[in-house]
Amino acid sequence: MISAKCVGRTLLAAVLFFGGPFVAQGAVLWTVDSSQSFLKLVIPNQPALLNGTPSGNLFLTNQGATTGMSWTFGNQAAISGTLSTDFVSGSSIHFRAGEHNLTADNSGSYAPDFDNWSAGTSKFSPPNGTEDAPFGGQLNTTQAGLALIFFRDIFRFAIRDVAYDLSSGVIPLVANQFSAAATSFSMSDAMLGMRGRDAAGIIPTIPHYLDSIHDLGFAVGGTNGSATATIATLPGVYKLTLPVNVPLVWTIGGTTYTGTAQGTIVATAAPEPASLTLAAFAVAALLTSETIRRRCRARRHASDAMML
Repeated sequence: MISAKCVGRTLLAAVLFFGGPFVAQGAVLWTVDSSQSFLKLVIPNQPALLNGTPSGNLFLTNQGATTGMSWTFGNQAAISGTLSTDFVSGSSIHFRAGEHNLTADNSGSYAPDFDNWSAGTSKFSPPNGTEDAPFGGQLNTTQAGLALIFFRDIFRFAIRDVAYDLSSGVIPLVANQFSAAATSFSMSDAMLGMRGRDAAGIIPTIPHYLDSIHDLGFAVGGTNGSATATIATLPGVYKLTLPVNVPLVWTIGGTTYTGTAQGTIVATAAPEPASLTLAAFAVAALLTSETIRRRCRARRHASDAMML
């Protein structure tokens, strides 16, 4: 009879081979945690130009705001979807451009409502109808006179159907960290609606616009200005945390205004080992178990011979 110790060794070998940590290698799909992932648009107050001539300052606010000079609602939206990578745990990661499914979640209801667009008049009618969107705000200007004059509600704008992209080369992992600066992030696609205001006082009638962000001079993207990202190894799952900080530019009336897009992407993956790897584990476990059994039998026979 094989001893309990030998049986225990055989079982231990199988556990070590089948229950040991698997190493992720190859294509890995990450699921974005929208409760922790977001992008925030930051456009600071800055000098405005009218046909190249200084004309006060541009500033953004929440839609309908009649006081204040800050944008605090409609400037941030959660990120959902998946990330496609080539990932070797403990070694490297590569973000595969054009293969992700990254989108912005709606954060509120903003004007204009794209369904109210009239191609015949090139206007939204009614102009202030709202619809859910990830981003929305109000563009305003100031003019210096005897006192500071505010011209509010020049444009109400909304950004919808937002898609993001993320790319990189093969980035080394060192102590579960990698260079965030080795990635590039962009708002790869979106629609922008801008409801200009009708003539009021000395402010002329301002046109309405509806088109892709690319055709309306709005761009988010470039080399990531963040320093470090991490991949933590948790029980049964990998957790990726990637901070994002990229340029934002918006050309309005021939003048380009600048800002940044800042946020974080948090995603998890539970990669399955390749079938060949599983097969290798199985074969190794069987061989090891058989070897231990043979040694146990040999020891048993030797013990029996000594007793004879």
